[in-house]
Amino acid sequence: FLVCHALSYLVDVARGDAPAQVSPIRAALYLLCFPLLCAGPLARYQDMSPQLAQRRATLAAFAFGVRRWLVGYCKVVFLAAAVAGPADIVFATSAAELGMARAWLGAVCFTLQIYFDLSGYADMGIGFGRMFGFRFVENFRAPYLADSLTDFWKRWNMTLLDWCRSYLRLALTSAAGGGLVRARQASLLFLCVGFWHGPGWNVLVWGGVHGAIVALEQVWLAKRLATMPAVVRHAYVLLVVLLLWVVFRAESFPGASVVLVAMAGLGGAANGADAVALTLTPWFWTMLTLGVLSISPLWQGGGRWLVTVDALTTSVLILISTSFVYLWRRFVDAARFLIGG
Repeated sequence: FLVCHALSYLVDVARGDAPAQVSPIRAALYLLCFPLLCAGPLARYQDMSPQLAQRRATLAAFAFGVRRWLVGYCKVVFLAAAVAGPADIVFATSAAELGMARAWLGAVCFTLQIYFDLSGYADMGIGFGRMFGFRFVENFRAPYLADSLTDFWKRWNMTLLDWCRSYLRLALTSAAGGGLVRARQASLLFLCVGFWHGPGWNVLVWGGVHGAIVALEQVWLAKRLATMPAVVRHAYVLLVVLLLWVVFRAESFPGASVVLVAMAGLGGAANGADAVALTLTPWFWTMLTLGVLSISPLWQGGGRWLVTVDALTTSVLILISTSFVYLWRRFVDAARFLIGG
Protein backbone atom coordinates (compact mmCIF):
# COMPACT_ATOMS: atom_id res chain seq x y z
CA PHE A 1 0.00 0.00 0.00
CA LEU A 2 2.86 2.37 0.75
CA VAL A 3 4.43 1.72 -2.67
CA CYS A 4 1.09 2.15 -4.44
CA HIS A 5 0.46 5.44 -2.64
CA ALA A 6 3.97 6.66 -3.52
CA LEU A 7 3.46 5.78 -7.20
CA SER A 8 0.05 7.45 -7.17
CA TYR A 9 1.59 10.62 -5.74
CA LEU A 10 4.40 10.74 -8.32
CA VAL A 11 2.17 9.99 -11.32
CA ASP A 12 -0.66 12.34 -10.33
CA VAL A 13 1.78 15.21 -9.75
CA ALA A 14 3.63 14.49 -13.01
CA ARG A 15 0.37 14.43 -14.98
CA GLY A 16 -0.89 17.59 -13.33
CA ASP A 17 -3.91 15.82 -11.85
CA ALA A 18 -3.05 17.13 -8.36
CA PRO A 19 -0.57 19.68 -6.98
CA ALA A 20 2.64 18.63 -5.26
CA GLN A 21 2.58 18.93 -1.49
CA VAL A 22 4.66 21.79 -0.13
CA SER A 23 4.18 20.50 3.41
CA PRO A 24 6.18 17.33 4.12
CA ILE A 25 3.76 16.56 6.94
CA ARG A 26 0.80 16.42 4.54
CA ALA A 27 2.79 14.34 2.08
CA ALA A 28 3.72 11.91 4.85
CA LEU A 29 0.10 11.87 6.01
CA TYR A 30 -0.98 10.59 2.60
CA LEU A 31 1.86 8.09 2.22
CA LEU A 32 1.60 6.75 5.77
CA CYS A 33 -2.15 7.13 6.36
CA PHE A 34 -2.48 4.42 9.00
CA PRO A 35 -6.16 3.49 8.43
CA LEU A 36 -5.25 2.40 4.89
CA LEU A 37 -1.91 0.64 5.37
CA CYS A 38 -3.27 -2.65 6.73
CA ALA A 39 -5.66 -3.79 4.00
CA GLY A 40 -6.88 -0.73 2.13
CA PRO A 41 -8.79 0.65 0.48
CA LEU A 42 -6.23 2.11 -1.92
CA ALA A 43 -6.58 5.88 -2.11
CA ARG A 44 -5.41 7.81 -5.17
CA TYR A 45 -3.50 10.98 -4.41
CA GLN A 46 -5.74 13.10 -6.63
CA ASP A 47 -8.71 12.03 -4.49
CA MET A 48 -6.92 12.62 -1.20
CA SER A 49 -5.17 15.91 -2.04
CA PRO A 50 -8.16 18.21 -1.35
CA GLN A 51 -8.83 16.42 1.95
CA LEU A 52 -5.23 16.86 3.10
CA ALA A 53 -5.65 20.60 2.77
CA GLN A 54 -9.16 20.90 4.20
CA ARG A 55 -11.52 18.47 5.88
CA ARG A 56 -14.23 18.60 8.53
CA ALA A 57 -14.27 16.31 11.54
CA THR A 58 -17.78 16.53 12.96
CA LEU A 59 -19.50 14.64 15.74
CA ALA A 60 -21.85 13.01 13.23
CA ALA A 61 -18.93 11.89 11.07
CA PHE A 62 -17.12 10.55 14.14
CA ALA A 63 -20.22 8.58 15.17
CA PHE A 64 -20.53 7.14 11.65
CA GLY A 65 -16.85 6.24 11.73
CA VAL A 66 -17.20 4.41 15.04
CA ARG A 67 -20.18 2.47 13.73
CA ARG A 68 -18.37 1.56 10.49
CA TRP A 69 -15.27 0.50 12.43
CA LEU A 70 -17.36 -1.71 14.71
CA VAL A 71 -19.00 -3.39 11.71
CA GLY A 72 -15.58 -4.12 10.25
CA TYR A 73 -14.26 -5.34 13.60
CA CYS A 74 -17.16 -7.77 13.95
CA LYS A 75 -16.59 -9.08 10.42
CA VAL A 76 -12.92 -9.82 11.12
CA VAL A 77 -12.99 -10.97 14.74
CA PHE A 78 -16.29 -12.86 14.80
CA LEU A 79 -17.49 -13.75 11.30
CA ALA A 80 -14.17 -14.45 9.58
CA ALA A 81 -12.74 -16.20 12.63
CA ALA A 82 -15.81 -18.43 12.98
CA VAL A 83 -15.57 -19.80 9.44
CA ALA A 84 -11.75 -19.85 9.35
CA GLY A 85 -11.51 -22.85 11.67
CA PRO A 86 -13.46 -25.30 9.47
CA ALA A 87 -11.64 -24.01 6.37
CA ASP A 88 -8.21 -24.55 7.95
CA ILE A 89 -9.11 -28.08 9.02
CA VAL A 90 -10.44 -29.04 5.59
CA PHE A 91 -7.46 -27.69 3.65
CA ALA A 92 -5.11 -29.53 6.00
CA THR A 93 -6.91 -32.87 5.56
CA SER A 94 -5.26 -35.58 3.47
CA ALA A 95 -6.86 -37.01 0.34
CA ALA A 96 -7.57 -40.32 2.06
CA GLU A 97 -9.64 -38.62 4.78
CA LEU A 98 -11.42 -35.89 2.80
CA GLY A 99 -15.01 -36.54 1.74
CA MET A 100 -17.27 -34.57 -0.56
CA ALA A 101 -19.37 -32.82 2.10
CA ARG A 102 -16.34 -31.77 4.09
CA ALA A 103 -14.55 -30.47 0.97
CA TRP A 104 -17.53 -28.31 0.01
CA LEU A 105 -17.76 -27.10 3.58
CA GLY A 106 -14.14 -25.94 3.52
CA ALA A 107 -14.55 -24.19 0.18
CA VAL A 108 -17.68 -22.34 1.29
CA CYS A 109 -16.11 -21.36 4.60
CA PHE A 110 -13.02 -19.91 2.94
CA THR A 111 -15.19 -18.08 0.39
CA LEU A 112 -16.91 -16.35 3.31
CA GLN A 113 -13.72 -15.94 5.36
CA ILE A 114 -11.76 -14.01 2.74
CA TYR A 115 -14.69 -11.67 2.10
CA PHE A 116 -15.24 -10.97 5.79
CA ASP A 117 -11.51 -10.45 6.35
CA LEU A 118 -10.86 -8.08 3.45
CA SER A 119 -14.13 -6.16 3.59
CA GLY A 120 -13.89 -6.00 7.38
CA TYR A 121 -10.45 -4.40 7.31
CA ALA A 122 -11.68 -2.01 4.60
CA ASP A 123 -14.66 -1.07 6.78
CA MET A 124 -12.31 -0.44 9.70
CA GLY A 125 -10.09 1.76 7.52
CA ILE A 126 -13.05 3.73 6.20
CA GLY A 127 -14.40 4.11 9.73
CA PHE A 128 -11.08 5.34 11.09
CA GLY A 129 -10.88 7.83 8.25
CA ARG A 130 -14.34 9.25 8.96
CA MET A 131 -13.41 9.71 12.63
CA PHE A 132 -10.66 12.08 11.48
CA GLY A 133 -12.65 13.78 8.73
CA PHE A 134 -11.45 11.74 5.73
CA ARG A 135 -13.78 10.19 3.18
CA PHE A 136 -12.27 7.08 1.64
CA VAL A 137 -13.87 5.37 -1.33
CA GLU A 138 -15.72 2.08 -0.89
CA ASN A 139 -13.83 -1.12 -1.66
CA PHE A 140 -16.56 -3.80 -1.70
CA ARG A 141 -20.15 -3.67 -2.91
CA ALA A 142 -21.92 -7.00 -2.31
CA PRO A 143 -19.62 -8.92 -4.71
CA TYR A 144 -21.26 -12.29 -4.14
CA LEU A 145 -24.49 -10.90 -5.58
CA ALA A 146 -22.88 -10.35 -9.00
CA ASP A 147 -24.41 -11.93 -12.10
CA SER A 148 -21.18 -12.23 -14.14
CA LEU A 149 -17.51 -12.48 -13.33
CA THR A 150 -16.99 -9.05 -14.87
CA ASP A 151 -19.66 -7.70 -12.55
CA PHE A 152 -18.01 -9.50 -9.62
CA TRP A 153 -14.77 -7.59 -10.23
CA LYS A 154 -16.67 -4.33 -10.43
CA ARG A 155 -17.74 -5.04 -6.84
CA TRP A 156 -14.66 -6.78 -5.34
CA ASN A 157 -11.58 -4.80 -4.25
CA MET A 158 -12.76 -1.93 -6.41
CA THR A 159 -9.95 0.45 -5.50
CA LEU A 160 -7.31 -2.04 -6.69
CA LEU A 161 -8.84 -2.27 -10.16
CA ASP A 162 -9.31 1.50 -10.22
CA TRP A 163 -5.61 1.91 -9.36
CA CYS A 164 -4.64 -0.46 -12.21
CA ARG A 165 -6.87 1.45 -14.61
CA SER A 166 -5.44 4.82 -13.58
CA TYR A 167 -1.74 3.96 -13.46
CA LEU A 168 -1.23 0.80 -15.52
CA ARG A 169 -3.79 1.69 -18.21
CA LEU A 170 -5.45 -1.68 -17.72
CA ALA A 171 -9.22 -1.45 -17.60
CA LEU A 172 -11.69 -4.20 -16.73
CA THR A 173 -13.98 -3.07 -19.55
CA SER A 174 -13.29 -0.62 -22.33
CA ALA A 175 -15.20 0.76 -25.28
CA ALA A 176 -11.99 1.13 -27.28
CA GLY A 177 -10.74 -1.68 -29.51
CA GLY A 178 -12.34 -4.95 -30.48
CA GLY A 179 -13.17 -7.95 -28.38
CA LEU A 180 -9.67 -9.41 -28.63
CA VAL A 181 -8.10 -6.13 -27.47
CA ARG A 182 -10.43 -6.01 -24.46
CA ALA A 183 -9.73 -9.67 -23.73
CA ARG A 184 -5.98 -9.05 -23.79
CA GLN A 185 -6.37 -6.11 -21.42
CA ALA A 186 -8.44 -8.21 -19.03
CA SER A 187 -5.85 -11.00 -19.06
CA LEU A 188 -2.97 -8.61 -18.29
CA LEU A 189 -5.03 -6.88 -15.61
CA PHE A 190 -5.71 -10.08 -13.70
CA LEU A 191 -2.13 -11.27 -13.91
CA CYS A 192 -1.30 -8.02 -12.09
CA VAL A 193 -4.14 -8.65 -9.63
CA GLY A 194 -2.77 -12.13 -8.95
CA PHE A 195 0.74 -10.77 -8.40
CA TRP A 196 -0.70 -8.16 -6.01
CA HIS A 197 -2.12 -10.90 -3.79
CA GLY A 198 1.14 -12.83 -3.55
CA PRO A 199 4.09 -14.31 -5.45
CA GLY A 200 2.94 -17.94 -5.28
CA TRP A 201 2.20 -19.80 -8.49
CA ASN A 202 -1.24 -20.80 -7.24
CA VAL A 203 -2.15 -17.14 -6.72
CA LEU A 204 -0.88 -16.20 -10.18
CA VAL A 205 -2.91 -19.03 -11.69
CA TRP A 206 -5.93 -17.84 -9.71
CA GLY A 207 -5.56 -14.38 -11.24
CA GLY A 208 -4.83 -15.76 -14.70
CA VAL A 209 -7.93 -17.97 -14.77
CA HIS A 210 -10.08 -15.08 -13.57
CA GLY A 211 -8.62 -13.02 -16.41
CA ALA A 212 -9.27 -15.75 -18.96
CA ILE A 213 -12.92 -16.10 -17.94
CA VAL A 214 -13.45 -12.33 -17.91
CA ALA A 215 -11.82 -12.20 -21.36
CA LEU A 216 -14.19 -14.94 -22.53
CA GLU A 217 -17.12 -12.90 -21.23
CA GLN A 218 -15.85 -9.87 -23.14
CA VAL A 219 -15.57 -11.79 -26.41
CA TRP A 220 -18.46 -14.24 -26.34
CA LEU A 221 -19.98 -15.36 -23.05
CA ALA A 222 -21.60 -12.08 -21.90
CA LYS A 223 -24.30 -12.21 -24.58
CA ARG A 224 -25.14 -15.80 -23.67
CA LEU A 225 -25.32 -14.97 -19.98
CA ALA A 226 -27.74 -12.11 -20.68
CA THR A 227 -30.31 -14.60 -22.01
CA MET A 228 -30.16 -16.81 -18.92
CA PRO A 229 -32.32 -16.47 -15.78
CA ALA A 230 -30.83 -14.39 -12.97
CA VAL A 231 -30.56 -17.39 -10.65
CA VAL A 232 -28.44 -19.24 -13.23
CA ARG A 233 -26.14 -16.25 -13.67
CA HIS A 234 -25.67 -15.91 -9.91
CA ALA A 235 -25.02 -19.64 -9.56
CA TYR A 236 -22.42 -19.48 -12.33
CA VAL A 237 -20.55 -16.65 -10.59
CA LEU A 238 -20.64 -18.29 -7.17
CA LEU A 239 -19.44 -21.63 -8.54
CA VAL A 240 -16.53 -20.12 -10.51
CA VAL A 241 -15.48 -17.85 -7.65
CA LEU A 242 -15.72 -20.64 -5.07
CA LEU A 243 -13.68 -23.11 -7.14
CA LEU A 244 -10.98 -20.53 -7.80
CA TRP A 245 -10.83 -19.63 -4.10
CA VAL A 246 -9.82 -23.25 -3.53
CA VAL A 247 -6.81 -22.72 -5.83
CA PHE A 248 -6.06 -19.44 -4.04
CA ARG A 249 -6.26 -20.94 -0.55
CA ALA A 250 -4.36 -24.16 -1.13
CA GLU A 251 -0.64 -24.04 -0.39
CA SER A 252 0.20 -25.98 -3.56
CA PHE A 253 -1.38 -27.34 -6.73
CA PRO A 254 -1.50 -30.88 -5.29
CA GLY A 255 -3.28 -29.46 -2.24
CA ALA A 256 -5.83 -27.70 -4.44
CA SER A 257 -6.38 -30.85 -6.50
CA VAL A 258 -7.10 -32.84 -3.33
CA VAL A 259 -9.95 -30.50 -2.38
CA LEU A 260 -11.30 -30.12 -5.93
CA VAL A 261 -11.30 -33.89 -6.51
CA ALA A 262 -13.11 -34.43 -3.21
CA MET A 263 -15.67 -31.75 -4.14
CA ALA A 264 -16.37 -33.73 -7.31
CA GLY A 265 -17.14 -36.78 -5.17
CA LEU A 266 -13.98 -38.63 -6.17
CA GLY A 267 -12.19 -38.41 -2.84
CA GLY A 268 -10.92 -41.34 -0.88
CA ALA A 269 -13.25 -41.00 2.11
CA ALA A 270 -16.96 -41.35 2.57
CA ASN A 271 -18.84 -38.48 4.13
CA GLY A 272 -18.61 -39.11 7.83
CA ALA A 273 -20.05 -37.55 10.93
CA ASP A 274 -16.95 -35.38 11.29
CA ALA A 275 -18.29 -32.86 8.79
CA VAL A 276 -21.53 -32.55 10.72
CA ALA A 277 -19.70 -32.24 14.03
CA LEU A 278 -17.48 -29.59 12.48
CA THR A 279 -20.37 -27.34 11.49
CA LEU A 280 -23.33 -27.90 13.77
CA THR A 281 -22.33 -25.67 16.64
CA PRO A 282 -24.47 -22.75 17.82
CA TRP A 283 -21.62 -20.27 17.47
CA PHE A 284 -20.85 -21.29 13.88
CA TRP A 285 -24.47 -21.12 12.76
CA THR A 286 -25.00 -17.78 14.49
CA MET A 287 -21.96 -16.28 12.78
CA LEU A 288 -22.90 -17.82 9.44
CA THR A 289 -26.41 -16.38 9.63
CA LEU A 290 -25.12 -12.93 10.53
CA GLY A 291 -22.56 -13.21 7.76
CA VAL A 292 -25.15 -14.02 5.11
CA LEU A 293 -27.30 -11.13 6.33
CA SER A 294 -24.31 -8.78 6.21
CA ILE A 295 -23.82 -9.37 2.47
CA SER A 296 -27.51 -9.13 1.59
CA PRO A 297 -28.96 -6.11 -0.26
CA LEU A 298 -31.08 -5.22 2.80
CA TRP A 299 -28.01 -4.79 5.01
CA GLN A 300 -26.00 -3.13 2.24
CA GLY A 301 -28.73 -0.58 1.54
CA GLY A 302 -28.12 1.48 4.64
CA GLY A 303 -30.58 3.50 6.64
CA ARG A 304 -30.67 5.09 10.07
CA TRP A 305 -32.19 2.00 11.63
CA LEU A 306 -28.97 0.12 10.87
CA VAL A 307 -27.12 2.23 13.44
CA THR A 308 -29.28 0.74 16.18
CA VAL A 309 -29.13 -2.76 14.71
CA ASP A 310 -25.34 -2.64 14.33
CA ALA A 311 -24.85 -1.35 17.86
CA LEU A 312 -27.13 -4.06 19.25
CA THR A 313 -25.44 -6.77 17.17
CA THR A 314 -21.98 -5.65 18.25
CA SER A 315 -23.01 -5.62 21.91
CA VAL A 316 -24.48 -9.12 21.66
CA LEU A 317 -21.41 -10.48 19.87
CA ILE A 318 -19.02 -9.03 22.41
CA LEU A 319 -21.18 -10.33 25.26
CA ILE A 320 -21.34 -13.80 23.73
CA SER A 321 -17.64 -13.95 22.90
CA THR A 322 -16.55 -12.98 26.41
CA SER A 323 -18.97 -15.23 28.26
CA PHE A 324 -19.16 -18.23 25.92
CA VAL A 325 -16.00 -19.93 27.19
CA TYR A 326 -17.05 -19.46 30.82
CA LEU A 327 -20.56 -20.80 30.20
CA TRP A 328 -19.24 -23.75 28.22
CA ARG A 329 -16.84 -24.74 30.99
CA ARG A 330 -19.66 -24.57 33.54
CA PHE A 331 -21.83 -26.72 31.26
CA VAL A 332 -19.08 -29.33 30.87
CA ASP A 333 -18.49 -29.40 34.64
CA ALA A 334 -22.21 -29.87 35.28
CA ALA A 335 -22.45 -32.65 32.69
CA ARG A 336 -19.50 -34.47 34.22
CA PHE A 337 -21.07 -34.18 37.66
CA LEU A 338 -24.40 -35.59 36.46
CA ILE A 339 -22.75 -38.44 34.55
CA GLY A 340 -20.53 -39.25 37.50
CA GLY A 341 -23.48 -39.16 39.83
